[in-house]
Amino acid sequence: CHDVQEGDVGLCMNSIRWARDEGYPKHPDWYHGLTPATASLADWQMFAWNTTHPTCPRPCSAKWDVNWCESPAAPELWAPKLPEDPTTVRVLSYNLFWWNLFNMRGG
Repeated sequence: CHDVQEGDVGLCMNSIRWARDEGYPKHPDWYHGLTPATASLADWQMFAWNTTHPTCPRPCSAKWDVNWCESPAAPELWAPKLPEDPTTVRVLSYNLFWWNLFNMRGG
């Protein structure tokens, strides 16, 4: 973990500055729970760390629930009823990669 400071340079601070100064004004819905006026630098760093493409280390000062992965037992489900008559199922599948090749590169 590492807590970034306002004077730091590098990919993490670049991401935080972009999010605060450009990303948030254009797309505030991307930053649920954050506002530039009230969010601390650690809040922005936590957001930048907790994404699919993290650019920041986890902030040391971040508080989080250590039991986040615990959940109550799954509900008991009903038993499936087997059909009395045979059921026909038809499946149509598209391979989007090949359709992309066909449309973009002629096949």
